[in-house]
Order: sequence, then structure tokens, then C-alpha cells
Amino acid sequence: YKANTHSYFVTIKILNVWTKEYVGSTVEVEAPAHRPISLNQAREKAKKLASEDLKRFKISG
Repeated sequence: YKANTHSYFVTIKILNVWTKEYVGSTVEVEAPAHRPISLNQAREKAKKLASEDLKRFKISG
């Protein structure tokens, strides 16, 4: 949550646990925090944007 803009902020990064390094691209989504359901919508949008990297690294969820 970003208090100064009253918005939810979602970031997805993929961590290679063997090398302790982030791999792939970072996905960032910001959505207005008018209702609590907006957080779930922002998470779903970020997940859709990151789906290509998630499939490439065989991550489900």
C-alpha cells in the first residue's frame, strides 16, 4: 500500500534459490485503493503479466 497515492502496489520477482539471484523481468502493478477487492484485482493483473516468466521457469500458483 502506498499511503501518499492511496493505491495498492504489487511487485512480482522470481528468485533462483540456488544462486540467490532474481531471474526474469520484474512485474509492477499499481491500482487505486478505493475498495479492498482492488488489491485482489491488482494481484491477478500482475500474475497475468508475469505468466510468461512463470511458465518459462515452470512455476504454478
